[in-house]
Amino acid sequence: MKLVFSLLTFLMFITLSSCDVNEPKKEKAKPEGYQEDIPWPSLADSPWPTIFGNPMGTNRSKYEGPATGIIDWIQDSVFLQSGIVLDKDNLIYGMSQFPITKAFCMSSSNGKFIWQNNSFGNNYSEIYQSPILLNDGTIYISSGSFGKIFSLSQDGKIKWSFEPQYKIWNRGWSIDKSGILYFTYTANNSINALNKEGKIVWSASLIYKHNPEAVLVFSPDGKTIYIQGIEVSLIAFDIESKSVKWTFGNEQLNSFPLVDSQGHIYILSKDKNSNNRHSLYSLNPDGTIHWIYEHGNKVFTENDYTMSMDYEGTIYFAYDSLFAIDYKGNLKWKKKLNSYSTSVLITDKNSNIYLIAVNSDMNLLLKFNKNGDKIFEAPVSVEPLPNLGAITNDGKMIVTSWRYADKEWIYCIK
Repeated sequence: MKLVFSLLTFLMFITLSSCDVNEPKKEKAKPEGYQEDIPWPSLADSPWPTIFGNPMGTNRSKYEGPATGIIDWIQDSVFLQSGIVLDKDNLIYGMSQFPITKAFCMSSSNGKFIWQNNSFGNNYSEIYQSPILLNDGTIYISSGSFGKIFSLSQDGKIKWSFEPQYKIWNRGWSIDKSGILYFTYTANNSINALNKEGKIVWSASLIYKHNPEAVLVFSPDGKTIYIQGIEVSLIAFDIESKSVKWTFGNEQLNSFPLVDSQGHIYILSKDKNSNNRHSLYSLNPDGTIHWIYEHGNKVFTENDYTMSMDYEGTIYFAYDSLFAIDYKGNLKWKKKLNSYSTSVLITDKNSNIYLIAVNSDMNLLLKFNKNGDKIFEAPVSVEPLPNLGAITNDGKMIVTSWRYADKEWIYCIK
């Protein structure tokens, strides 16, 4: 009996000794298609440093959005055709273009101005480019049809200005991981690289005509820019070789591309050489087709619609219905709207979806959960262009609009 007890004690000792109590637990495997936030060293570490939230155009926030749909404040003295950006303290930066052109910084707590700079022109200017907020607090802004790019300090003072050779119409210029700014000229169909000192470092032909209002989005490694085309649907441009890598499609692309963290590119288009139907295309990084989801609505193909991708890899887009397409190209659900959406969709960290629904009676900010259930609707007198706004790190949404003097222009929803 003593021998058996001693043997059991010895075996128990061996078993316990072989277990490392300090061994870290293995992380739960992430599902296929899970989206990582790609580090972008040149941009501010803030809730919303550039158009669509990041250089890949995912329209995804790493914070939870508003819970109640209640209006916190309204600011009615700016007029935006471009988007806004947020710094780490949720200060709002933007370019107002009416009745005078001015850059501004505004508090997200109460909508009051911190500073305004109106030294960019004396009258109305069309401004499509949203600001870009860099990691050192520098803000890049455009004076639009006044024809200059400015670098501002965080207190609104001009550091330098650059006068382009031709006018820039990009809705979304972009910045690489080293801090080089990229934009296109329609006049000579070129892509151009501007350094941190405001000097052109190179310019290259895009060969194929590009959409003047293109949004430039990046691959996750920051080496390829994707640009909407006219003769072709999408142009993939290599910034290292300064040449076109490949093109896709044969229809003008008006909706804005989106890139996931695995490098797949998503466009709402119609390709005569494949299915020749209005579809959501997922492309591989080499330009071949990954999968196709046929939605059948020409509105998405012919207009400047946007998409959003949540952390689970689900893609959302909306017009008279809100679509949710899974990472493999299958329809998860489709939610009929009692109106139509013309705005950017934004998703938050919990895969909630936010969009503006427009009808003849009232415009609404709608919030849905990832199953398509409506959480709230908030009345807002806005008519958005392809810039809905941004989510702060304390759970508010800044909603922007482009209406004229009889309408309010920025809402804060909590």
